[in-house]
Amino acid sequence: MTNGKTVPQQLKDVNEAKAFIQQNNVSVIGFFNNQSSDEANIFLQTTETINYLGVAITSEESIFQEYSAKSGDITIYKKFDDGNVTFNGELNVDNLTKFLSTESLPLVVRYSIDTSPRIFSQKDKNVLFLVSQRNDTGEIERVEKEAVEVAQMYRENIIVVSYSMEEDDGENNGILNMLKAEQESSSTMRMVKLDGNGVYKPEPGTVTSSTMKQFVADFMNNKVVEIGD
Repeated sequence: MTNGKTVPQQLKDVNEAKAFIQQNNVSVIGFFNNQSSDEANIFLQTTETINYLGVAITSEESIFQEYSAKSGDITIYKKFDDGNVTFNGELNVDNLTKFLSTESLPLVVRYSIDTSPRIFSQKDKNVLFLVSQRNDTGEIERVEKEAVEVAQMYRENIIVVSYSMEEDDGENNGILNMLKAEQESSSTMRMVKLDGNGVYKPEPGTVTSSTMKQFVADFMNNKVVEIGD
């Protein structure tokens, strides 16, 4: 960063591009023949305040060819889920910011002190918390696997977060208390509205892909009642 702003790395050849992608868990490259164009300026303006992924820019034809890119492409490269994704919406700061924020997170985010700020900063989304029991790695992995399909279906509107009760050790600001899930004895779900902190719960039952889909659909259709204090 320079003066608190992110300055994209200038990629000069294919080896530099490969090294850049390899050294970052998540990275974004802007491909622009003219780095003074309106499109490039939007990319630079959007990424100057981003610190959660590597940022690079290039005008090198050899890199374009290596990654099958054309001028104007903005592509995220990540070491999880689908691997990479290229922005395809109307290019402006708001749309690009949302794209980078959404696509740089895994489909199912494991809650931690590190991921918490990313989760709670996205006020235009809701969060589906999948709460699993302590010391049950098999159950945590089962629930996360079941969640992938619903995470793909609702990616634009919902962040799916896997939360182990093991994390609730006093350092994570009492997430179980926020979710009103302190008394749960098995895996459960909660939906949280980030724009108003409302918390919603489904009917009792096993947490599966099917029950997740039903819960999210009911929530989206205002069929789920908010949990009272």
